[in-house]
Amino acid sequence: MTTAVRSATEAERDVVVFKALAHPIRLRIVSLVAAAPEGQVSAGHIVEAFDLSQPTISHHLRLLREAGVLTTHKISTFVYYRFAPSLIETVSAVLPAAAAAAPPETTTPVRRAPQPQHAVEAKPKKSKKKSKKKKDKKK
Repeated sequence: MTTAVRSATEAERDVVVFKALAHPIRLRIVSLVAAAPEGQVSAGHIVEAFDLSQPTISHHLRLLREAGVLTTHKISTFVYYRFAPSLIETVSAVLPAAAAAAPPETTTPVRRAPQPQHAVEAKPKKSKKKSKKKKDKKK
């Protein structure tokens, strides 16, 4: 599978998208939208899903909108968030190219080697005889 190399302009736009996704809260918001059966989530539902203030969630939603990750539409008094078509285009252009270029061994899970067990030396206990000698000297 051959894919075209992204132009400088496309790469600049891609960076904006991936920077927006490079924050744990924003990535969780995106995964919440992705998991929604209707393909969209209300702003109120997003706020309820997090243990964060409404202004904090609004800030992250604004950044995702500005980056072209999410779009909004209003139904009555409710604001709904869904994926922007440009996001699908960006991800499908960049990630399949990365998957095709990855060597087969990187697609298997990485397992950590067992760590060697280090022997811990026990500190010798101080004998109580010394303290008795000190008491004897004081008498």
